[in-house]
Amino acid sequence: MIIQRKRGFIAILTVILLLTFCFSLTVGVTYLSIGESQSSLAVSNGAEALSLAEACIEDALLLSLRDENYAGGDLSYLGGTCVVAVAKNGTTWTLNVSGTKNTFTRSIEVVYEYTVGVPNTIILTSWLER
Repeated sequence: MIIQRKRGFIAILTVILLLTFCFSLTVGVTYLSIGESQSSLAVSNGAEALSLAEACIEDALLLSLRDENYAGGDLSYLGGTCVVAVAKNGTTWTLNVSGTKNTFTRSIEVVYEYTVGVPNTIILTSWLER
């Protein structure tokens, strides 16, 4: 009779330990999955902000090519906003663009030589993501 009780107790204890281990493993995997999904969302939002900044810098380049008095400003595209700042030093122009989408901001700086003529021309010197 005493041997029977010990076997039952050992079986129940083994089942409880296995269930505890499985539960701990499940909780750990769940936390890892949540962290990975948050990381991938941040990467995706950052890529969208970069795409927005690139679109805005290309539009700013076209606007500056058409108008030698272009001074920058705010642009709205693709569900986000961009701020374009223009700095001129003779024929060397610098465009700084910050694109913001879903609270993520990416910045690009473009330096180029601007030549007034018919037609106006630009020659890119650098394109840097900040």
